[in-house]
Amino acid sequence: GKKSPEPRLWLETVNVDFEAPVSTEGWELSVLSHAMRKADEMNVTLSVESSLGDLLQRLIDHHACSHDAVDVRERILLRPSKAILEASDYLSPKHDWVQDKDEVTDPLRRCLYKPGKKRSHI
Repeated sequence: GKKSPEPRLWLETVNVDFEAPVSTEGWELSVLSHAMRKADEMNVTLSVESSLGDLLQRLIDHHACSHDAVDVRERILLRPSKAILEASDYLSPKHDWVQDKDEVTDPLRRCLYKPGKKRSHI
């Protein structure tokens, strides 16, 4: 049968203004940790770019979560948000478009974190 859509907490790349004279060291870890906490609080699967899979797994291991990071290729159902201008370089090649109807992405390679119980340490 056809699987029902599931919500995703979507995390795109962390970027900085190329002209800004700031260090970005540690940003990915901080942002990913925050996103994991948010996913836990919302009980929603976190979806991150596949290049963050190893870092995501290290955080999962550090926090003794019951699930592993899972690499997937999935299509995402995008629901309209009151015809607000959407902007994403990852979800659609259209970038900056008015979305007024359901759309499905091309298959996207992502890494998922599913909130769950903490592992027991016996």
